[in-house]
Amino acid sequence: MRRAASLRLRLVGGAALWIVAALLAVGAVLVGIFADHVQRQRETEIASHLDQLAAVAEWRADGPALRHDLADPRFQRPYSGLYWQIEASGRVDSRSRSLWDEALAVPPDALADGEVHRHEVAGPEGQRLTLLERAVSLPGAPGPLRLAVAADRAGLDLAVGRFTRALALSLGALAA
Repeated sequence: MRRAASLRLRLVGGAALWIVAALLAVGAVLVGIFADHVQRQRETEIASHLDQLAAVAEWRADGPALRHDLADPRFQRPYSGLYWQIEASGRVDSRSRSLWDEALAVPPDALADGEVHRHEVAGPEGQRLTLLERAVSLPGAPGPLRLAVAADRAGLDLAVGRFTRALALSLGALAA
């Protein structure tokens, strides 16, 4: 009788450990999937802004300029977390009002015309930014221009943190 109770206790304990391990693994996978989805969604938004920037950019006698402002009002609000800039010949010639007097520290790399690169960079107030850049050639420009659009990661990190907490509570209740 005593041997049966001991065996039962070990089986229940082992099953409980496997259940907790499985729930932890599932939780980690779900958080990873959610974080990846949110990041891809943000990059799609940034790519859309980059396309819009390329569509309204033009070369004038005094350098690159925009035919009209970009649609998102965050580009007009200083340090809003959404930024654009245009580099010509290695120096920033035009930038969004949201950057104020700052410039994005875009890592140097070789871009083919139209090719898009992704970077994680520091923002004007120490923000963590996701940045997409593209090289484009405009009529009259002395060479390819480097267009960059960046967005703050704080919203992404907050969303992933909230999801992680909600999932942990749900899986904890399920485990109990």
